[in-house]
Amino acid sequence: MLRPVDPSCSLFHPADDREQTNGISPDIEHGLTCRERQVLKLLAEGLDAKALANALHISHATARNHIQHIYAKLGIHNRAEAVSYIFRNGLMR
Repeated sequence: MLRPVDPSCSLFHPADDREQTNGISPDIEHGLTCRERQVLKLLAEGLDAKALANALHISHATARNHIQHIYAKLGIHNRAEAVSYIFRNGLMR
């Protein structure tokens, strides 16, 4: 199934010309994909996996997988640490 491309997530990110996307600072992305940045932003807004799935039109299992990948990439273990991490590091606009 094909889905429309999110215009805020470009396929190319030249190192010198990166824009801020989804409220996450580009210098501290830790290799997060565009979708993972979207999920991280929604986590910071208080959504749980089920609400994330509904908001992003994905399955609950896919939302949980995105969350687990984010945790692994950031070296954190739970939602509270994720939210703390992004606010502590100024990753939200």
